[in-house]
Amino acid sequence: MSNPSLPLRLLVTDPSERFQLRFAEQGAALLADVSGVQTQASARGLTINAVAERDLSAAVAMLQAAIPAVAAETMEVVYLDQGTMEPYVRVRVTTPEDFFGDVIGQLNQRHGLIESLDDTCDEGKIVVATAPLAQMLGYDKVLAVTTRGRALAEYAFVDYRSVQSEPPVPPRTPAARA
Repeated sequence: MSNPSLPLRLLVTDPSERFQLRFAEQGAALLADVSGVQTQASARGLTINAVAERDLSAAVAMLQAAIPAVAAETMEVVYLDQGTMEPYVRVRVTTPEDFFGDVIGQLNQRHGLIESLDDTCDEGKIVVATAPLAQMLGYDKVLAVTTRGRALAEYAFVDYRSVQSEPPVPPRTPAARA
């Protein structure tokens, strides 16, 4: 059973354990107080749901520290079957002013719709955008390289929207007549 409020899902197992439910219950107990993730124990293993891939990675790292044999399957994005609906997230990027244009460009490339641009009290900028979650996978690493680790992205689940085959076309201004 998936949790629609946390649209990333990862199944984690312990290949050395004969009964996956026992492992899954132990893993769920280990991750009970971890923010950003929800767990579900089953006979298949431990299913971890999250909004941000870094939360999934941190949860797996915690499990591997306690149980070295832990194996994680491929992370998946949960789509709704109601006419193929995909999860959207609101991403809030706090960046130094030097990288402001790069951040906006990257979010646009990932089909993000810029919602607001603000200044911080320490000469930085805040960019808030809404984008399909699948397009935002891997963005933390790209952002770290682009800004030399000086920017921070925060994610919040927004809702599910119809899958678009092409990004929306921005409005154009009419050409001036001579």
